[in-house]
Amino acid sequence: MAADEVLIDAVERGYLASGSEREREDLFRVLSVFKDALLREIHADDTAGVMALSYTIRDGKNLGAGVILTLDDRVLFGWMKGLLKKPVIEAIPLSSITGVEQGVRPASGRLRENRTITIRAASEWEMICSPDVPDGAPLYGLLTDLLSGKVKADQLPDLESQWKEPH
Repeated sequence: MAADEVLIDAVERGYLASGSEREREDLFRVLSVFKDALLREIHADDTAGVMALSYTIRDGKNLGAGVILTLDDRVLFGWMKGLLKKPVIEAIPLSSITGVEQGVRPASGRLRENRTITIRAASEWEMICSPDVPDGAPLYGLLTDLLSGKVKADQLPDLESQWKEPH
């Protein structure tokens, strides 16, 4: 499968697992910003996992809004950096992840409560989940399972089956 097909499959799986039309619109909008940087990190023999929007914090430092993309053997974190706001992608091997847990970041000031996923590897990564994904949508459980190794990308249902809405 070509790298761009791997990326589109991950985006579509993320959208379908999110259960949110607004998430779909935002994913495709953000994809245009991150596409070239992500494609440089995706190989033709990769298996698509899931792509989702996230706000990323690494070792307590806010990196900003961006994306998370799981593949068969690694996770890609993407965010914008610098005055010119160029996309940055960092790859973390799934084999280096020592812990993954879901949590909740409490409401603070004008910010509402948000779900989080914390990933421990050489650094501690916290992704603050999109508020547009409804409670009960399978997206964050699926991401947690992929990141922790409970589910492998090649074990995910194809896009034509489980999550596809009937026409």
